[in-house]
Amino acid sequence: MNTNTTTTTTTNKDLSLQREHDVWELRKRCWSQEQIAQHLGLSQSAVSQILKRIRNRLAEQFDGEAGKLLLEQVSQLMHIAQEALNAWEQTKTPSPPIPNAPTPVAPPPDASPSHQEQQQSQADQQTKPT
Repeated sequence: MNTNTTTTTTTNKDLSLQREHDVWELRKRCWSQEQIAQHLGLSQSAVSQILKRIRNRLAEQFDGEAGKLLLEQVSQLMHIAQEALNAWEQTKTPSPPIPNAPTPVAPPPDASPSHQEQQQSQADQQTKPT
């Protein structure tokens, strides 16, 4: 291959990458395709093709990164689901008694008479002969 051809190809590629960079930077600033074309001395259709190339490249990068991220997230979710299932399974088996745990004490019986006992006492007093 001729050295001049290699240099020309490299220069064209560099120029193309620089043009893509310039077009993308202006587009990120919300410039229209017409404004970008006029500013850079290109046709609107050339700007449209450059933007399409950039979008396609970004979509490919995103798809690759999104796929990797999806696999990682699915792995994390499976780990969380397994931990939750294990915890649930553990709730189904009785837990062993806690050593040296205080024994629950029943509340002391109420010294006051119950409502029913009070009513019975009042009824008995009313029926007593005086």
